[in-house]
Amino acid sequence: MSRPLSTLPIGSIYGDFEVIAHEPPYLSPKGVQSARIRGRSVHCGKESIRAVSQVRHQKRRCACQTNALLKGKEKPHLAKDLTGQRFGKLTVLYRQPAGFFHGYSGVVWHCLCDCGNECDCQSSNLINGSTTSCGCVKVESVKNNIKVAQDKRAQDVLVDDTDLSMIRQTKPTRASTTGARGVYHDGKGGYVAYITFQKKRRYLGHYDDLEEAKKARVAAEQKLYDPILEANGWDVPDREDR
Repeated sequence: MSRPLSTLPIGSIYGDFEVIAHEPPYLSPKGVQSARIRGRSVHCGKESIRAVSQVRHQKRRCACQTNALLKGKEKPHLAKDLTGQRFGKLTVLYRQPAGFFHGYSGVVWHCLCDCGNECDCQSSNLINGSTTSCGCVKVESVKNNIKVAQDKRAQDVLVDDTDLSMIRQTKPTRASTTGARGVYHDGKGGYVAYITFQKKRRYLGHYDDLEEAKKARVAAEQKLYDPILEANGWDVPDREDR
Protein backbone atom coordinates (compact mmCIF):
# COMPACT_ATOMS: atom_id res chain seq x y z
CA MET A 1 0.00 0.00 0.00
CA SER A 2 1.44 3.39 -1.03
CA ARG A 3 2.10 6.05 1.58
CA PRO A 4 -0.57 8.82 1.61
CA LEU A 5 0.60 12.16 0.26
CA SER A 6 0.92 14.99 2.77
CA THR A 7 -1.05 18.14 2.13
CA LEU A 8 -1.80 21.51 3.69
CA PRO A 9 -5.04 22.54 5.40
CA ILE A 10 -7.35 24.77 3.42
CA GLY A 11 -7.24 28.36 4.66
CA SER A 12 -3.64 28.18 5.88
CA ILE A 13 -1.26 30.94 4.73
CA TYR A 14 2.39 30.49 3.78
CA GLY A 15 4.17 33.72 3.00
CA ASP A 16 1.93 35.48 0.46
CA PHE A 17 0.15 32.23 -0.51
CA GLU A 18 -3.23 31.16 0.91
CA VAL A 19 -4.39 27.56 0.38
CA ILE A 20 -7.93 27.38 -1.06
CA ALA A 21 -8.26 23.82 -2.45
CA HIS A 22 -6.54 20.46 -2.92
CA GLU A 23 -5.59 19.37 -6.45
CA PRO A 24 -5.03 15.88 -7.89
CA PRO A 25 -1.43 14.77 -7.34
CA TYR A 26 1.13 15.19 -10.10
CA LEU A 27 2.65 12.01 -11.55
CA SER A 28 6.20 12.47 -12.88
CA PRO A 29 7.55 10.52 -15.90
CA LYS A 30 9.39 8.28 -13.39
CA GLY A 31 6.15 7.41 -11.66
CA VAL A 32 6.69 9.58 -8.57
CA GLN A 33 3.62 11.33 -7.17
CA SER A 34 3.68 14.75 -5.55
CA ALA A 35 0.84 16.50 -3.77
CA ARG A 36 -0.49 19.76 -5.22
CA ILE A 37 -2.71 22.52 -3.93
CA ARG A 38 -4.50 25.51 -5.37
CA GLY A 39 -3.97 28.87 -3.71
CA ARG A 40 -4.15 32.59 -4.23
CA SER A 41 -2.05 35.64 -3.44
CA VAL A 42 -3.12 37.52 -0.34
CA HIS A 43 -2.17 40.75 -2.17
CA CYS A 44 -3.62 40.57 -5.68
CA GLY A 45 -5.88 37.47 -5.40
CA LYS A 46 -4.23 35.73 -8.38
CA GLU A 47 -4.68 31.95 -8.22
CA SER A 48 -2.07 29.32 -9.06
CA ILE A 49 -1.34 25.62 -8.52
CA ARG A 50 1.83 24.68 -6.66
CA ALA A 51 3.48 21.62 -5.16
CA VAL A 52 2.96 21.22 -1.43
CA SER A 53 6.71 21.02 -0.83
CA GLN A 54 7.23 24.29 -2.69
CA VAL A 55 4.70 26.14 -0.57
CA ARG A 56 5.73 24.60 2.75
CA HIS A 57 9.48 25.14 2.49
CA GLN A 58 9.78 28.22 0.28
CA LYS A 59 8.13 31.36 1.62
CA ARG A 60 8.02 33.04 -1.78
CA ARG A 61 6.87 36.59 -2.44
CA CYS A 62 3.98 37.06 -4.85
CA ALA A 63 5.00 38.23 -8.34
CA CYS A 64 2.97 41.41 -7.90
CA GLN A 65 5.16 42.40 -4.95
CA THR A 66 8.37 41.61 -6.85
CA ASN A 67 7.21 43.71 -9.81
CA ALA A 68 6.48 46.59 -7.48
CA LEU A 69 10.04 46.51 -6.24
CA LEU A 70 11.40 46.49 -9.81
CA LYS A 71 9.50 49.69 -10.61
CA GLY A 72 11.82 51.79 -8.49
CA LYS A 73 11.10 51.01 -4.86
CA GLU A 74 14.15 50.65 -2.64
CA LYS A 75 15.58 47.21 -1.93
CA PRO A 76 16.62 47.09 1.73
CA HIS A 77 20.01 45.44 1.11
CA LEU A 78 20.90 47.82 -1.74
CA ALA A 79 19.61 51.11 -0.34
CA LYS A 80 22.91 52.10 1.34
CA ASP A 81 24.20 55.46 0.14
CA LEU A 82 27.70 55.07 -1.32
CA THR A 83 28.11 58.68 -2.45
CA GLY A 84 31.63 59.95 -1.77
CA GLN A 85 33.04 56.54 -0.84
CA ARG A 86 36.14 55.11 -2.52
CA PHE A 87 36.45 51.60 -3.94
CA GLY A 88 39.95 51.02 -5.24
CA LYS A 89 40.59 53.80 -7.76
CA LEU A 90 36.89 54.74 -7.97
CA THR A 91 35.10 57.54 -6.14
CA VAL A 92 31.30 57.33 -6.14
CA LEU A 93 29.70 60.56 -7.46
CA TYR A 94 25.97 59.86 -7.56
CA ARG A 95 23.33 57.17 -8.02
CA GLN A 96 21.78 56.49 -11.41
CA PRO A 97 17.97 56.26 -11.72
CA ALA A 98 16.22 52.89 -11.43
CA GLY A 99 16.38 50.81 -14.60
CA PHE A 100 19.56 52.55 -15.84
CA PHE A 101 21.00 49.20 -16.94
CA HIS A 102 18.50 47.39 -19.14
CA GLY A 103 17.47 44.12 -17.49
CA TYR A 104 19.25 44.91 -14.21
CA SER A 105 17.08 45.82 -11.22
CA GLY A 106 19.85 46.64 -8.74
CA VAL A 107 21.43 49.97 -7.83
CA VAL A 108 23.93 51.57 -10.24
CA TRP A 109 26.43 54.27 -9.21
CA HIS A 110 28.23 56.78 -11.40
CA CYS A 111 31.91 56.87 -10.43
CA LEU A 112 35.06 58.85 -11.15
CA CYS A 113 38.30 56.91 -11.65
CA ASP A 114 41.70 58.24 -10.59
CA CYS A 115 42.75 58.17 -14.24
CA GLY A 116 40.07 60.75 -15.06
CA ASN A 117 37.52 58.47 -16.75
CA GLU A 118 33.95 58.17 -15.50
CA CYS A 119 31.97 54.94 -15.44
CA ASP A 120 28.78 53.34 -14.12
CA CYS A 121 29.12 50.41 -11.72
CA GLN A 122 26.73 48.00 -10.05
CA SER A 123 26.50 48.47 -6.30
CA SER A 124 27.19 44.80 -5.58
CA ASN A 125 30.37 44.85 -7.68
CA LEU A 126 31.69 47.85 -5.78
CA ILE A 127 30.94 46.39 -2.37
CA ASN A 128 32.39 42.92 -3.04
CA GLY A 129 35.52 44.37 -4.63
CA SER A 130 35.13 42.93 -8.13
CA THR A 131 35.11 46.46 -9.63
CA THR A 132 37.92 48.76 -8.51
CA SER A 133 38.57 50.89 -11.62
CA CYS A 134 37.09 51.99 -14.92
CA GLY A 135 39.15 49.28 -16.63
CA CYS A 136 42.45 51.17 -16.73
CA VAL A 137 44.00 48.79 -14.18
CA LYS A 138 43.38 45.83 -16.48
CA VAL A 139 44.81 47.71 -19.46
CA GLU A 140 47.93 48.61 -17.46
CA SER A 141 48.27 45.02 -16.29
CA VAL A 142 48.06 43.70 -19.86
CA LYS A 143 50.68 46.22 -21.03
CA ASN A 144 52.99 45.26 -18.17
CA ASN A 145 52.56 41.55 -18.91
CA ILE A 146 53.38 42.14 -22.57
CA LYS A 147 56.47 44.16 -21.64
CA VAL A 148 57.66 41.45 -19.23
CA ALA A 149 57.17 38.79 -21.92
CA GLN A 150 59.02 40.90 -24.49
CA ASP A 151 61.89 41.56 -22.09
CA LYS A 152 62.16 37.85 -21.26
CA ARG A 153 62.11 36.95 -24.93
CA ALA A 154 64.77 39.57 -25.65
CA GLN A 155 67.01 38.06 -22.98
CA ASP A 156 66.49 34.53 -24.32
CA VAL A 157 66.69 34.93 -28.10
CA LEU A 158 67.98 38.40 -29.03
CA VAL A 159 71.75 38.64 -29.31
CA ASP A 160 73.51 41.55 -31.05
CA ASP A 161 70.25 42.63 -32.73
CA THR A 162 69.76 39.07 -33.99
CA ASP A 163 66.76 36.85 -33.25
CA LEU A 164 68.30 33.41 -32.72
CA SER A 165 64.95 31.67 -33.11
CA MET A 166 64.50 33.21 -36.56
CA ILE A 167 67.95 32.45 -37.96
CA ARG A 168 67.47 28.77 -37.06
CA GLN A 169 64.56 28.55 -39.48
CA THR A 170 65.16 26.78 -42.79
CA LYS A 171 61.64 26.44 -44.17
CA PRO A 172 60.44 29.11 -46.63
CA THR A 173 57.93 31.68 -45.44
CA ARG A 174 54.33 31.65 -46.63
CA ALA A 175 55.04 34.66 -48.81
CA SER A 176 57.84 32.90 -50.68
CA THR A 177 57.22 32.33 -54.40
CA THR A 178 60.43 30.34 -54.98
CA GLY A 179 60.24 27.79 -52.16
CA ALA A 180 63.48 29.08 -50.62
CA ARG A 181 64.24 31.57 -47.86
CA GLY A 182 65.96 34.73 -49.05
CA VAL A 183 65.41 34.08 -52.76
CA TYR A 184 62.86 35.87 -54.96
CA HIS A 185 62.04 36.31 -58.64
CA ASP A 186 63.48 39.39 -60.30
CA GLY A 187 60.53 39.57 -62.72
CA LYS A 188 62.74 38.90 -65.72
CA GLY A 189 63.23 35.15 -65.42
CA GLY A 190 66.11 35.35 -62.95
CA TYR A 191 66.51 35.12 -59.18
CA VAL A 192 67.91 37.40 -56.49
CA ALA A 193 69.44 36.05 -53.26
CA TYR A 194 69.75 38.09 -50.08
CA ILE A 195 70.16 37.65 -46.33
CA THR A 196 69.21 39.81 -43.34
CA PHE A 197 71.64 39.86 -40.43
CA GLN A 198 71.77 42.24 -37.45
CA LYS A 199 68.92 44.29 -38.94
CA LYS A 200 70.81 44.82 -42.22
CA ARG A 201 69.80 43.33 -45.55
CA ARG A 202 72.71 42.05 -47.63
CA TYR A 203 72.60 41.43 -51.37
CA LEU A 204 74.07 38.05 -52.35
CA GLY A 205 73.82 38.26 -56.11
CA HIS A 206 71.65 37.74 -59.18
CA TYR A 207 71.32 34.26 -60.64
CA ASP A 208 69.74 32.72 -63.71
CA ASP A 209 69.34 29.35 -61.98
CA LEU A 210 67.21 28.90 -58.85
CA GLU A 211 69.53 26.24 -57.39
CA GLU A 212 72.52 28.56 -57.66
CA ALA A 213 70.58 31.27 -55.79
CA LYS A 214 69.67 28.76 -53.07
CA LYS A 215 73.31 27.72 -52.69
CA ALA A 216 74.38 31.33 -52.27
CA ARG A 217 71.78 31.81 -49.58
CA VAL A 218 72.82 28.61 -47.73
CA ALA A 219 76.48 29.63 -47.85
CA ALA A 220 75.63 33.02 -46.35
CA GLU A 221 73.59 31.39 -43.57
CA GLN A 222 76.47 29.07 -42.71
CA LYS A 223 78.87 31.99 -42.62
CA LEU A 224 76.72 34.46 -40.65
CA TYR A 225 74.08 32.49 -38.77
CA ASP A 226 75.77 29.28 -37.63
CA PRO A 227 78.68 30.82 -35.66
CA ILE A 228 76.38 32.98 -33.51
CA LEU A 229 74.09 30.02 -32.89
CA GLU A 230 76.98 27.85 -31.76
CA ALA A 231 78.40 30.62 -29.57
CA ASN A 232 75.09 30.87 -27.68
CA GLY A 233 74.54 27.14 -27.27
CA TRP A 234 71.84 26.73 -29.92
CA ASP A 235 71.62 23.69 -32.18
CA VAL A 236 72.72 24.39 -35.73
CA PRO A 237 70.24 23.09 -38.31
CA ASP A 238 71.21 21.10 -41.39
CA ARG A 239 70.91 23.82 -44.02
CA GLU A 240 71.94 21.62 -46.94
CA ASP A 241 68.96 19.29 -46.48
CA ARG A 242 66.07 21.47 -47.63
